[in-house]
Amino acid sequence: MAMTLGELAEQLTTGGLRHHVDAEEQAIRVVFVTRCYVNPRGERLAILRLEATDGGNSFRVTLPRAFAAGSAVASTCLALCEAVADVPLARVEPDATTGTLQLVAELPLEDGSVTPRQVFAVLDAIVEAAEAGQSVIAAISPSGGGEAREAA
Repeated sequence: MAMTLGELAEQLTTGGLRHHVDAEEQAIRVVFVTRCYVNPRGERLAILRLEATDGGNSFRVTLPRAFAAGSAVASTCLALCEAVADVPLARVEPDATTGTLQLVAELPLEDGSVTPRQVFAVLDAIVEAAEAGQSVIAAISPSGGGEAREAA
């Protein structure tokens, strides 16, 4: 049984988390206030995108445009991968269409569904990865992370 976007939204509602369902994009957005992560607009907010992918057989959470890749894409990506390595479920992916690096977590569901506890664990992992990544970006960027704001 594949999971639908509606079922995913229901899990968020059950967990008491405010969210926005974008039926046109087939995605759900959730906003978290962060301690040190700064998004491309210069706000201490992580705007996560949730999707039921692979025909509902996978659950994917991304933080699109999380960090600017800068001119040294490979070394920036490697530094972020090292920072995020200790965060379960989270990984860094380059996005060639935007020239940025995004954070991603994906769970295969196969014939099952995702529980509210699993949803919140994945959301927490992405936010934690963003916090860890921000300290790396601040250390390697001459503007202290301001380069990420220029990518938006």
